[in-house]
Amino acid sequence: AQTSDGGRQQRDPSTPSQPGPQQRQRALALTAQRVREAGGQFHYLSADLTQPDAVEAVIEQASSQLGRIDMVIHAAGVVEDRGLGAKPVDSFLRVFRTKAHSAMHLRSAMARLAPKYIVFFSSLVSHTGNAGQTDYCAGNEVLNAMAGELASACPDSRVVSILWSVWHETGLANR
Repeated sequence: AQTSDGGRQQRDPSTPSQPGPQQRQRALALTAQRVREAGGQFHYLSADLTQPDAVEAVIEQASSQLGRIDMVIHAAGVVEDRGLGAKPVDSFLRVFRTKAHSAMHLRSAMARLAPKYIVFFSSLVSHTGNAGQTDYCAGNEVLNAMAGELASACPDSRVVSILWSVWHETGLANR
């Protein structure tokens, strides 16, 4: 459900911000097919990235299954748009931690690995701001700073933070 706010679309905070299981499975299957058609291998593992033990376990699982990890993409995120004065603390923390803490846990779990590529899906709003997204902006800026720190600390890895704009057909803004 969406509400109109002066011509700007905002997500209704009472609406779940996660796609349904069938939608996720279709998207994963399509992505896997495209990667394989391009000659690549596709492996998808899921974990609650806000929990350090879960991140350690999924990295260990990937390492044992694959032998090595060439690329890690951090694309975790949730949005719960609301003005800072009206935003409950637990909502702010959920949005911020999903971006920032999950990336820190992933960095810690990957410390012994040397992936060729580390990619953070950040957002342009980390630089431009967006009404109701103070928590999301801050979490994305942590990703940007971490990418810079990792680029210096891991000279054999290519580290990037991609500052995405709105994805109209998919992504958080479409929910």
